[in-house]
Amino acid sequence: MNNTISEARLDDMATRIIAAWYYMHQDQGYPNVTIDSFHPYNPLNYEVNAQSDHYQLVRQIGAAGTVLLKNEMNALPLNKPRSV
Repeated sequence: MNNTISEARLDDMATRIIAAWYYMHQDQGYPNVTIDSFHPYNPLNYEVNAQSDHYQLVRQIGAAGTVLLKNEMNALPLNKPRSV
C-alpha cells in the first residue's frame, strides 16, 4: 500500500464524526464568544471588534521582516544537519 486514503474512506470518516456531532446537538446552544475568558457566560464584550486596524500593523511587520537572500555560489538550499 502507498500510505494513501481513498476519498470514499475519507468521506466515510468525516460523515461519522459529523453525524455524531449533530446527534449530540453540538451544533446548537453554544454561548457567544467573549473576550473575558474568566467569565465566559458574561454578556460583556460580545460585540467588541478586537481586531480594529491591527491588520495594517501585521502587514507592516511582515514586510519589515522579509529577507531576500542572494544565492551566491549555489549555497542554497542548505543541507539538513545530521545532528543538532
